[in-house]
Amino acid sequence: MQYIILPEKIEQQLIIEATAFLVSKGYIVISPAKLDYSNVKTVSGLIDYFYSLLQYYNQDRDIHYSSSKKETRLASNFIKSRQKVNNLTKKSAIKEAAVIVKCVIKYESKFGFKFPMHSFNCFGQDRMKWVTDKAISIINKENIEVEKDALNLYLNNLYVEQEKEALDAINDKKIKKLEEILGGLLNGQEGKRKKE
Repeated sequence: MQYIILPEKIEQQLIIEATAFLVSKGYIVISPAKLDYSNVKTVSGLIDYFYSLLQYYNQDRDIHYSSSKKETRLASNFIKSRQKVNNLTKKSAIKEAAVIVKCVIKYESKFGFKFPMHSFNCFGQDRMKWVTDKAISIINKENIEVEKDALNLYLNNLYVEQEKEALDAINDKKIKKLEEILGGLLNGQEGKRKKE
């Protein structure tokens, strides 16, 4: 197998052309960068992130991107509520909102929606605040599991370290005892040799 390394400009042009071709055939092309919440920096970016994730996790679902004034208002209120609840900066609130969005989309089946998600409406903070609360609960449970795993790993490492120290102490005692025995034998043999 041979690899061809293309200059960056040519590679970018090929990506643009391939994307345009796939879109012309009815495919939706999602950039991997759009699936990373760290790239979400604005209200419209949060909406884009929502639709990118929704498409990514539900490739068989017919999803129509919408960035209506209503969704922009919902996203803005969602971010403001995160700011108010946790006393966050807007930038931090957007990141937190993005994490919540990903949780809701990734675990959509756990929410028991009557209909599959198709829009940002489920993040309204009036009647749909329960969605945000449940997502935070799921995120906290995941974090607790990660912390438990980290704690278990730490405890296992600590146990191994203690076992190693105990074995080292036992080995040190055995080595000293062996040195004493060997020293005694050598001293005894040296005494015999001198007498002969």
